[in-house]
Amino acid sequence: MRVTKFGYNYQLTTLPYLFPVNCYFVDEGHELSLIDTGLSFSYKGILKAADKLGKPITRIILTHAHEDHLGSLDRLKDYLPQAKVYISKRESRMLNGDTSLDPGEHMVPIRGGAPKSLATKADILLEEGINGLFCTWPYAWFVSFSG
Repeated sequence: MRVTKFGYNYQLTTLPYLFPVNCYFVDEGHELSLIDTGLSFSYKGILKAADKLGKPITRIILTHAHEDHLGSLDRLKDYLPQAKVYISKRESRMLNGDTSLDPGEHMVPIRGGAPKSLATKADILLEEGINGLFCTWPYAWFVSFSG
């Protein structure tokens, strides 16, 4: 796994030259927030990178529920049971394989690899206008996380 530092943030890239899949650490001072979990085997590199930084991962924020963004979620929760998992209310249904559309959404099937089943459930559901995550490459900032 390639680790690249950008200010207080770290980009972690699995398979950087073949099929790059990224996840990110946000350095919160004494702890790390992980944005996305990469592929099913990315957890090893993620844990190694956090260990090298000497900081615990206390939050796992999922940008959306595609397999290349949450492939290591269950394994990471096995190693990090205290870490809180965040995902949007809309995307949380996909954690259980529910790819149904909401009223008003484009009537096009959801694309991408949605998980068939995950043991891990979200601890905190994010709702637009109440709490959220603001991401701009290569930086990520947390905005108004409450509860």
